[in-house]
Amino acid sequence: REVEVHTHLVRGLNAAEVISETCGELDCDLIVMGTHGRRGLGHLFLGSVTESVVRTAPAPVLTVRPDAPLPSDGVSRILVPHDFSVQSAEAVRHAGAWALAFGAEVTLYHVVEPVVYPEFYAVDLLPDEMRGRIKERSLEALQKAADDLLPGVNAHVEVVVGRASEKIVDAAVPDRFDLVVMGTKGLSAVEHLLMGSVAENVLRRCQLPLLAVRS
Repeated sequence: REVEVHTHLVRGLNAAEVISETCGELDCDLIVMGTHGRRGLGHLFLGSVTESVVRTAPAPVLTVRPDAPLPSDGVSRILVPHDFSVQSAEAVRHAGAWALAFGAEVTLYHVVEPVVYPEFYAVDLLPDEMRGRIKERSLEALQKAADDLLPGVNAHVEVVVGRASEKIVDAAVPDRFDLVVMGTKGLSAVEHLLMGSVAENVLRRCQLPLLAVRS
């Protein structure tokens, strides 16, 4: 209501490709799409138009689940997983722009993933002392990233240990945040099949709206 709306009907054999192409033709700044949040066999058989758009779109893609909480007073708390890659840095910059626009605070979130080997090796490759040093160095690097990439933004940093997608989903809850911003590598179909994507794993399970940003 009270928003200027233009409608477009386009034809194509592949919905994701047409959406991405139309975004470019209309010079859009943002794509907003719903997601079913399917997992397992349902996702394997049905696929996801939204995930394909996230991988190929020329603009950031905001995905929203049907049951996602939408804050009535706007976005005030933004979670940004940061793995110190170029893609993550781009996501941090986008989060900073949103934070300045909404007067929101940003939390940079880094996950230290432990090295997991079969128990019969009987070797602890990441003992507590080393894990503590890694967390300390990660906190320092994360604070530097906040200082460099988020000028003028109220920013916090947090480092945890575990599997990246699991920890991000656990942190991205309505009691703590309103929006998640993540970088994505934009993998091709073959690369995606072989390597998977933390961002897409989070997209399928995240309770909050998620803004996916390609570098």
